[in-house]
Amino acid sequence: MIFCLLLNFYADYINNPSAGNYINASGAYQAVQRSILQPVLNSETVKKAPKLVSEAFRNAVEDLTPLNPGDLGEPNYWKLPAIKYFNGVTIDEAVQSTPEIDNLAQQIVGNETDAIKKARLLYEWVCENIDYDKAKAEVVLRDPSSVNSGAIVTFEERSGVCFDYASLDAAMCRAVDVKVRLVSGLGYSGEEWGPHVWNQVYDPADDRWINVDTTFGNSGFNYFDNPDFSDNHRYDVVQAEW
Repeated sequence: MIFCLLLNFYADYINNPSAGNYINASGAYQAVQRSILQPVLNSETVKKAPKLVSEAFRNAVEDLTPLNPGDLGEPNYWKLPAIKYFNGVTIDEAVQSTPEIDNLAQQIVGNETDAIKKARLLYEWVCENIDYDKAKAEVVLRDPSSVNSGAIVTFEERSGVCFDYASLDAAMCRAVDVKVRLVSGLGYSGEEWGPHVWNQVYDPADDRWINVDTTFGNSGFNYFDNPDFSDNHRYDVVQAEW
């Protein structure tokens, strides 16, 4: 059963095609999955351990950060899809919206129909109206699961950390039919590299994804399709796309 648990984790969360194919083809694994694994995973004991699960997920995400962030070589060697769990919430939970958020996003873009122009308008609003919460950033470093994160709380409190900025921007883009991604990697603060989250929006005219960082944009500098974006962003992994 331990082997099945490890294989299940490896296939689902590391997204390894070989492991997935093995699982699908293995009658022995499927039998253990039905008779033992699923009953255990669905048990009340497991359901009562969200802290353990959330911490494991958080650590798995953090472990995907390169051991030597100063090595700015080709990053593709470690591009594995990380577990979709940040700051105590799943990504799907983080980008949940409200009628207020959706209505504001629609008001901001008005009659604009061009996807990139709509994305730019939303980027500017988030940069100008959301303050970076340094106190929350310090708490996140100590205990990410102890904070409230995501689009809704960021919109209501008008503050947040990078994950919150990216979640709100994603929620607002979704409200006006702009294809958007949530991306994790490393960002350079001017002093050091550290875990960071930003967005990408899709430009249908040029068939390309544009990097957008509302957190860095809050500083007053342009981080919407900035040609120098890679100077302070590294090791990008697309965590979700809508």
